[in-house]
Amino acid sequence: MRIAIVTGFSGFASSYSLCSVVLDQVDGLTQLGHGVEVWNMANCEPNVPRRYAGVMRAVIPVHETHHDHPDHGKIEDIACAVEHNLRRFQPDVIIAHDIVFQTGGKTMCEGVSIARERWSTKPAVHFIHSATVDEGERWGRRGVFAGDRIIYSDASNIDVIARGYGIPEGNVHPIHASRDIGLAGYITDDVLRLIRRHRLHERDIVQVFPACHTRLESKGLRDAIAVFECLKAKNKSVALVVCDAHATGGDTSKYASDVLGDDLIFTSDAGVDRWVADGLRTRELVNLRSVANLFIWPSRAETSSLAVKEAMLAGELLVLNSSVPASRENARNDAIYAAWPEHRTNGGPVTGVTLADQLI
Repeated sequence: MRIAIVTGFSGFASSYSLCSVVLDQVDGLTQLGHGVEVWNMANCEPNVPRRYAGVMRAVIPVHETHHDHPDHGKIEDIACAVEHNLRRFQPDVIIAHDIVFQTGGKTMCEGVSIARERWSTKPAVHFIHSATVDEGERWGRRGVFAGDRIIYSDASNIDVIARGYGIPEGNVHPIHASRDIGLAGYITDDVLRLIRRHRLHERDIVQVFPACHTRLESKGLRDAIAVFECLKAKNKSVALVVCDAHATGGDTSKYASDVLGDDLIFTSDAGVDRWVADGLRTRELVNLRSVANLFIWPSRAETSSLAVKEAMLAGELLVLNSSVPASRENARNDAIYAAWPEHRTNGGPVTGVTLADQLI
């Protein structure tokens, strides 16, 4: 069987969770004797593991900064490139990873949809790794056709996903990631430099706030800051490292905390020698978990199951939003659950004080 895996991300290192899931899938499918190709549509770094070099085919480079401002020329370029590969490879199955939600954005999603319409209406399988937990209007993304299947990382949100994409609930299936998703990766020189400069290995409490390209506000960053302010007020040495590499959320100074000061660190402007222009590389962020021991995730906007599982595998103390059903599905009794208010609002010092008392 010929299987085409279509995705878009900037690196294939094993320490980046989505890439790791995709490459793990390639491993399993090739061991079963299937012919597999991976078509990547982002500006991929040349760090493909040697054993996968034969199946990787770059479709076309499309920088992530263009996703929310689609250029019809780029959409048509993607459509033509994907259509060419579809006709050349003639896959029996198409698997799309994060194309119809978030990572692919409008540019990739539109391009892949057009190519599929031109080539065949054969059903595809879509893996999505995070989804809104809010009820509401149809999400309006193209890319999911009649007969397509959606694979999601937990069972709690299936009804919302089905309504959002306009397909029957029976076409949405939960599959839980079970492998160690790359936490044994090496610590790069840049990460080690960051750890030493901020003496992260000497702190009482350290959190690595998950890799966020956008939407730091809706992911509950202010709520996490409030907790860390209270922990520091209780004479704990703390550090909150916010992984905002490539973020398009603008000026990080709006999150400045007089209480935390330099204990609030953004990887986009961490000030370490030899930083790439826009901060620590995304594929290196998970290596910071070697010094983290706490994972506060107030977000109500997304389930972010992979981020939660990475923290679980790293042995961090989990503090999750009790209003997100997927949190309990993933962490069960191995977490503290907090009743944060609606996302996009600040939980404030009351939530911070309450949690700080529990944590120490």
